[in-house]
Amino acid sequence: MLTRPAHRRNPGALRAAALGAGALVLGALVVPAATAAPLPGAVATSTAYSAFSSGDILYANAADLPPADVAKASTGQSAAGAGVHGGTLTIADQLKQPLLSKSTSGKTAYGHGSALNVGLLGSLSSQPQVASTLAEATSPAPSSAKGGNTIPAAPLLTANVLPGSAVANTTADGGCVIGKDLSNGAAHVIDATALDAGAAAKVGVIDGTSDTLSRTALFKSTSNYGVLGQTTLNLAPITLLQGTPLETKIEVLRPIQLTAQSGGTPGTAKVTYGAPGASGTLPVVKVTVAGASAIDLTSDQVFGGNGYKIALGVIDITIGGKAHSLTGLEGSQPATSAAGTSASAAVDFVRVTIPGKLPLPSTDPLDGPLSPLNAVLNPLLSGAGAVTGPIGAALASAGLNLADLRQGHLEASSSVPVGGIVCDSGPLDESVKDVSVLHVAPGDTFTYDVRVPNRGQNDVTNVKVVDTYDSRLEFVSSVPAPTSKSGNNITYELGTLHPNDFKVITLTFKVPADAINGTKYHNGAVITGLYNGEPITKTVGVDGPTVGSPRTGGCNLSGSTKYASNTRVMTGEDFGYFVNVLNSGSKPCLSTVVKDTLIDGVTFVSCSDDCTHSGQDVTWDVGTVAPGQSFVLYVLVKVTATSGRLPNTATVTSPSGPGGKPFTPGPLVTGDTVPSPGNPADGPGALPRTGLPTGLAVLGLLLLGSVVVVRRRMV
Repeated sequence: MLTRPAHRRNPGALRAAALGAGALVLGALVVPAATAAPLPGAVATSTAYSAFSSGDILYANAADLPPADVAKASTGQSAAGAGVHGGTLTIADQLKQPLLSKSTSGKTAYGHGSALNVGLLGSLSSQPQVASTLAEATSPAPSSAKGGNTIPAAPLLTANVLPGSAVANTTADGGCVIGKDLSNGAAHVIDATALDAGAAAKVGVIDGTSDTLSRTALFKSTSNYGVLGQTTLNLAPITLLQGTPLETKIEVLRPIQLTAQSGGTPGTAKVTYGAPGASGTLPVVKVTVAGASAIDLTSDQVFGGNGYKIALGVIDITIGGKAHSLTGLEGSQPATSAAGTSASAAVDFVRVTIPGKLPLPSTDPLDGPLSPLNAVLNPLLSGAGAVTGPIGAALASAGLNLADLRQGHLEASSSVPVGGIVCDSGPLDESVKDVSVLHVAPGDTFTYDVRVPNRGQNDVTNVKVVDTYDSRLEFVSSVPAPTSKSGNNITYELGTLHPNDFKVITLTFKVPADAINGTKYHNGAVITGLYNGEPITKTVGVDGPTVGSPRTGGCNLSGSTKYASNTRVMTGEDFGYFVNVLNSGSKPCLSTVVKDTLIDGVTFVSCSDDCTHSGQDVTWDVGTVAPGQSFVLYVLVKVTATSGRLPNTATVTSPSGPGGKPFTPGPLVTGDTVPSPGNPADGPGALPRTGLPTGLAVLGLLLLGSVVVVRRRMV
């Protein structure tokens, strides 16, 4: 039980069929398909708009004989498309890879995730002949999917894989989907080999886990909405010409991302390509050639020029470079319209060609940061044919004649009408209901939070929240205090929410001392108001917590966590940082203090629970935290940064026992705003499946044989 005065109380099965048996994989990156009900679709104008994005972790084309490709394969393939009100629904990429096997009749969006996609005698009109761990979702109606088992395609390409996932959220009336993706697809690969030439060499070997997420989404642009296509890749190290004197290892140190967005007004059509959040001097790639010392390449060096080209006899390697047009011609410029109505681009992060076409100087073939490699390469290049010749012969004997190998192929495009997409959006659609802890013991105290932002362009008046709690719980108090209470229904009159206003209601409950182990509680809330004179409604809910065994041990605050209300924010927007304080022990934590120091890039707006505020420091003198008690403190901030990420760390201390230092990576500052679907009880960080942009979340996976453990929030 909280001992502070009332005015100081706190507010509040995924497994790949591995090519080898018995593999154990920990800490894999995965983007689970959404299961929550779709947000209400706002009414949009009937003008056409569209978006597309795709990504391949590793692509190999063994023979290029136009108009058909005799043998090609990609591992870790993701794609997402949207074509609303007659907009183009792109279902094949620049590499002539079909990306959807389902019918497009009556459909306006799709998501695609496949860990292995093989095409034989392929063309734009054909479907992939072999697609493993294939996950496809189309809408309307909104749907989601996960993939199945893997199929190797040796010697062209083999991989250990995780099943893909896909989501499509468009509605039959073509309404705007605000606060979540129009569509997305994800794929995951654990190790891969492309073009295995046996004893001669393995042309490309990926060692580790790689992930790709493609998405399409609406974003707020000027007075209306724009649309974007975006693909993010997390790439494991790749070794080229493994087993030869010319072995080259390329380690990608940061996620890479390609975005094409169109807002419909001049200056809003943009293509961005690079490592999100990485400064120009931050290393993003480490290159090791022929056993020489590793060389770091910075973000500016990799993405700011024409890339780094290494000629190794009949094999050429290109690392980095700028995004180019969808024509596929390196050096061509991405397409962006002056009116802001369209944008498109493609890029290959690493590209290998056989036979090579780069000139092969006898001395000093490399310059810039890779020039130290000349001393190592020059003696080897004179005999390069002796190395690469057997590779070509081995591939030919396997029926392969490699023309193209790419690690990290990305495409993105978008198109909107002049002026953008007019959405009469639901201003309350980003409202969220959360619980401070997933598991409780009899007698514990915890909180539910209702977060209510107004993301509309006008005031929402007469805002009212009616919270319905499980009658088996004891209501303790709330901040703010309720307007009225009837049975297990609690009403809050919040008045008027101006555009970008953000209100939080925190309700504290106590678990009965005789609660039965395994009991699960539920809490829901209905939010209503008037917008432009019309009534609007948003329903939110959360399952949990679940009753477990009584607690043991002394005071322990080390399980306290941190999260942010958004994964993506715009400059000038308000959002919240939340600290979930938890005493997981069986004894009280006395004299507890929580301190949150805000970074540059945000400014203080307000905070909960009578905090003190000095500069960028926000402090709560919490007092006593009872055994098993959990609650949420929050600080609302305004974004002043124009780019980058906004991390946040808090410290939770008590002389009675271990404290905590909860951390959240915070949202990215972008051209759109995306609420976090995460639950504070799930710990720091949230699933950036809409943004992510950087957007990939790290979930702990335990994969042994066919056993999988994945915990995620279900709303």
